[in-house]
Amino acid sequence: DRIRSGLDDDNSSISRVSIRPAKIDRASLSEEQRRAADFALGNDSRNAFITGSAGTGKSYLLKYIVQELRQRTTQLGELQRVATCAPTGVAAVIVGGSTLHSFFGIGLGTGSIPSLLKKVSKNSAAKKRIDETDVLIIDECSMLSSDLLEKLDAVAREIRKDGQFREQPFGGMQIIAFGDFFQLPPVTKNDIYNDRSQRAFCFDSQVWVDLGLSENIIELTEVQRQENEEFVSLLNKVRVGEIQQTDIQYLNSKCLIGKNNPLPSDGIVPTRLYVLNKDVDLENISRLNELDSEEVVCRAIDKWREMMPAGTPAATKKQMKESLSMESPDEVRLKIGAQVMLTRNKDLDKNLVNGSRGVIVNFVYDSDFLVPIVRFDDGMVTKIPPVESVRYNPDGGDGCLVRMQVPLKLAWAITIHKSQGSTLTRASLDISSAFEYGQCYVALSRVKSLDGLWLEKPARLNHIMVSSQVIDFFELRRS
Repeated sequence: DRIRSGLDDDNSSISRVSIRPAKIDRASLSEEQRRAADFALGNDSRNAFITGSAGTGKSYLLKYIVQELRQRTTQLGELQRVATCAPTGVAAVIVGGSTLHSFFGIGLGTGSIPSLLKKVSKNSAAKKRIDETDVLIIDECSMLSSDLLEKLDAVAREIRKDGQFREQPFGGMQIIAFGDFFQLPPVTKNDIYNDRSQRAFCFDSQVWVDLGLSENIIELTEVQRQENEEFVSLLNKVRVGEIQQTDIQYLNSKCLIGKNNPLPSDGIVPTRLYVLNKDVDLENISRLNELDSEEVVCRAIDKWREMMPAGTPAATKKQMKESLSMESPDEVRLKIGAQVMLTRNKDLDKNLVNGSRGVIVNFVYDSDFLVPIVRFDDGMVTKIPPVESVRYNPDGGDGCLVRMQVPLKLAWAITIHKSQGSTLTRASLDISSAFEYGQCYVALSRVKSLDGLWLEKPARLNHIMVSSQVIDFFELRRS
């Protein structure tokens, strides 16, 4: 049994509904989120850095700010062009954007500035994007290195050198950065083996200073993901490296797998958080293969809802499809008994949201699709039909590619890196395997409560690693 697949240029068979994100009402923002939005949306088009601990609603606020910016007009009476980017593909998917590398057309971004300028000069689509963008939103800037920031600035200045703001950072683009430097740092080649004591964070760059991001800082402090005050307090101590032995003892007493804290017996195992991709792939594939049930391959259906203008570069269409594939894969392989996670919000009232955990109990036909039935960890059993993912022409104008795919992924395991920005209902980890600044904090802060967290080995103080550079950066700002 297989869900049908393919690319179809007939626009008629997919209804024209829900192709734009739902509007975010200002009333749904907290008071501090509204203050941050007002600062970023001020009439002076100032650059801003919006930070805050995990679960303070940074991604939600980002989407609201993007929504409001796109309704504004420029001095020429045109709607503002707003680009949303992130250093990694997973982070870009969460905010509905693209990677910085893709947006700027720099490939891996590993060459010198002159070599990157030469590469971008041959990419007409990237040049057009850079030249026409009014506001650039950068999410998860903790993973943006100073080296990459300086390269992006050089590219933007060169492409926009004929404009009135050619001498300004990024050629006059407004930059709004989001992120938490206490979470995962930039990844560079062989970091796992190198001395991490002097990491090249983007705040070390002169470009960051020139943009005013060291001064125009708005910090969100109200945690919305977790409600338990003891857990929030513990996470805040882990974040800034102020955790004590008594806190470690409390964490182990609540979460260490054992007689007093057994794994759940309802058939839905906690998602295992690993530090390496190879361990995640091995566990998910091996656990799926262990199941005796028949494999169902859910293949995506792609359709052009709005055809691209004649003469659109093939690279632009390829970029749209690759961007879709990061959010919604070409194939999803499932079986009855497979541990899965929702990758989209399905029903907020029933708490079926991105990150909800469950197990597949059956498959049924729904119209032309064979869809999985999932029992979630709150006991709810429901069908999970395919949903739309949409990509618009990144160069502006007509062009809308729609993908229909089941919003599920295997969830025996994921990496800590890919979990950043997400919320999990159940997670387990070996905290002793952490080797990076912020890794333990990101892992522990994914769950809503300690009841959804299982530690495979006792936590120790030396497992919690926090960058002294980040501590110094924030202490300097606060002083």
